[in-house]
Amino acid sequence: ADGVITTSERVKNDEDVLIGADKYVKETIISQESELFFPIQQATIPGREKSSKSMRALKDFAKLGYATKSINITAWASPDGPVELNDKLSNNRTNNTFTYVKRELKRLKLKDANNDDLYTKTSKGEYWDGFQQLVRNSDLEDKQLILDIVSRHDDATKREQEIKNLAVIYLSLAKDILPKLRKAQIVINSLEPKKTDAEIDSLAIANPDSLDAEELLYATTLTDDMKRKLKIYESYTKVYPDDWRGYNNIAYIHIMQGNFDEASASLEKAKEKKSAAEVLNNIGVIAAWDKEYTQAQTNFEDAKSNGADEKNNLGILNIRMGDYAMALEYFAGSCSYNAALAELLTGSTDVAVQKLDCAEKSAEADYLSAIIGARTNNTEMMTSGLKKAIKQDASYRREAMTDLEFAKYWDSSEFKNAIQ
Repeated sequence: ADGVITTSERVKNDEDVLIGADKYVKETIISQESELFFPIQQATIPGREKSSKSMRALKDFAKLGYATKSINITAWASPDGPVELNDKLSNNRTNNTFTYVKRELKRLKLKDANNDDLYTKTSKGEYWDGFQQLVRNSDLEDKQLILDIVSRHDDATKREQEIKNLAVIYLSLAKDILPKLRKAQIVINSLEPKKTDAEIDSLAIANPDSLDAEELLYATTLTDDMKRKLKIYESYTKVYPDDWRGYNNIAYIHIMQGNFDEASASLEKAKEKKSAAEVLNNIGVIAAWDKEYTQAQTNFEDAKSNGADEKNNLGILNIRMGDYAMALEYFAGSCSYNAALAELLTGSTDVAVQKLDCAEKSAEADYLSAIIGARTNNTEMMTSGLKKAIKQDASYRREAMTDLEFAKYWDSSEFKNAIQ
């Protein structure tokens, strides 16, 4: 019978072509923090604290009118006096701070200031962690002695008593350390104002230089139109000519459209800016498709060294080079048409079937399934695969008629019916 077997050449051009991704963050939280300090054993906010520098900064931040994500209020007591009293004191400071802050934010017309769900109130009790940090960073003599006492005792009362026994040291603590622990902390977390997706999408075409680099690259994710994407990338290279991503992403579009000369020219420009993993990878893909396998391997390996995941591309390349065992090492654990092909080419038909079952469905996959059916004398698999492949791509009818994989079935009614 006249015909050919080209199964080993049925490699799908399914290499990963890499985009230079944007770093645009849709939601950015900006925070403003303030602290209020209380007199010993008191939970009422002193008047001077309400007009402190940090409180004025908090109010100025609120006046900006940004959308509020959350407002966190936390209060503590210094670790002197009975634990039960300090827990109550800490709790009262939390509640009083909440009442004051909520009233002030309403007065400043902060949107949603009246929404209690925005507020998180936390009472921490005695602030031993803060105590240790302040002591550690202080100029106190014998500070290590104090830290040793804290670490030695889990019981707060014992800690306090031992520290108080160090009379001279305790006076310094009472003057310089403990007052800083009688406090409440307020943190307003707001959403940084940003352009809407619709605004970014419009400006990317109408006025690209009004967008920052990440916004302009992000704009390409808002459309599926390849011409529009290409136009934005071309604008990007004019507005941000020193960024490799614009040139690389132009090449990406050209590769997807089969314009390899244009793609190669753009990739050379991208590489001049930076030998990024994505650029090296994409140069490697074009080389592989041009049968320049040594060059492709060098580029994939270099891309891998720069952080790219090259398992799929190196797996496919090794099928192209005839090293099926090595290809399988790269494909380990993956499901794809090419992984199935590599299994078939090493004689593992059962595993090849499993790989096809979990791989993306396609005409190529159905035709390969038909080949596996023919090799394993599974007529049903062969005919089913041929019918599905031909339904998607009629050129497989003529191909099957000269493919020696099916030679022993050519005269059978099952084969003839399958390729009708």
